[in-house]
Amino acid sequence: MKEPETVVFKKLEPEYVDESADIMADALRDSYITHVEIQMGIASGPDTPSPDAVRIIRSQLAVLLSDENACVMIALDGGKLAGIGIGRIEEEYGNRYGDFWDVVVKPESGGKGIGSRLIEMIHSFFRERGVKAIYLDVNPNNSRAISLYGRLGYETVTHVMRKEL
Repeated sequence: MKEPETVVFKKLEPEYVDESADIMADALRDSYITHVEIQMGIASGPDTPSPDAVRIIRSQLAVLLSDENACVMIALDGGKLAGIGIGRIEEEYGNRYGDFWDVVVKPESGGKGIGSRLIEMIHSFFRERGVKAIYLDVNPNNSRAISLYGRLGYETVTHVMRKEL
């Protein structure tokens, strides 16, 4: 009997950018959109991915490959891309903080702890660089993500509002 494949975690490499963008865009259809996606043009509203979402995400990922303040980790399950996690160190007004951008795991790879492990790796990246606090945005309808983040010690600190002009 063949032994089950293990999940391998590593930094994003150029050959996985397109597929990573695809799985991130797919996740937009499942209560994934936050105000950040709307601000960046990846979505036009809380339930509406942009037709340009894959192109925008692909472009972001390509830039992050050479960004020393970014941590982009992927998970390979049986040699196939199963998930991606992204975090970046930001600084505003002399305050450095971790900006946890995304964690997306393909549905068929769910329940294996891949999302939690990707998040832990990003937390380690932040910790190693002296970051003291991490912020993230989550859609209030994404109960699975909210539950996961809560188990990892995240707390709700604000709500974001928007006005069309």
